Amino acid sequence: MPFIPAFQTVKVLIRQTFQAEELLNVLWFASENPILASTLEDIAAGVGTWWLENLVPILSDQHEIVDVIAIGQDEVNSPQRLVGVNTPGAVAGDPLPGNVALAVTFKSLYRGRSYQGRAFMGGIPRTAILTDDYSNAANSGFLSAMLDAWDVLSNYVPGSIDGNPSHVVASHVSAGVPRETALTSIVTSYSVNAYFDSQRRRLHGRGA
Repeated sequence: MPFIPAFQTVKVLIRQTFQAEELLNVLWFASENPILASTLEDIAAGVGTWWLENLVPILSDQHEIVDVIAIGQDEVNSPQRLVGVNTPGAVAGDPLPGNVALAVTFKSLYRGRSYQGRAFMGGIPRTAILTDDYSNAANSGFLSAMLDAWDVLSNYVPGSIDGNPSHVVASHVSAGVPRETALTSIVTSYSVNAYFDSQRRRLHGRGA
């Protein structure tokens, strides 16, 4: 699909490794002002700090956040900025298999696929299981910690960043047809699915 612009919007790549595989989560932020190089740097740093302070403490020590890349979306050759993080999770012990993920849903004020997003969180420690190794759900403590982590994202971005960039859902396709420009909707709340999902591409040897 050709590049679809999203004006005054930043695409953020959160690059990770887990069990020798690459993991990637993508977030979008829309600003009230034009995107400057300093805006990109501040957003990347804010997301990196948010992850360090809120997700590192609950993820497996075999999982590592590598870096955060913020990319302008006004045009195909917009600038980008990278902030290195290189920090493993803090929970020792065996993790769940590489394909296991928890789905975090991003909700806006509107219904429909164009107005909601998700992040599939990997690096889940075995201590997150509800009861035993055969359970397919996370326990309430881990679910609460994951939700708490996402609920404070806005403390870091926008934080005090110029342009007050908001976490948004970005829709690039409508009814199977690429949009001329991306549609963005501000995220107003988060939820975490208690049941584990499977991301087969994250299994060892299959890539991101």
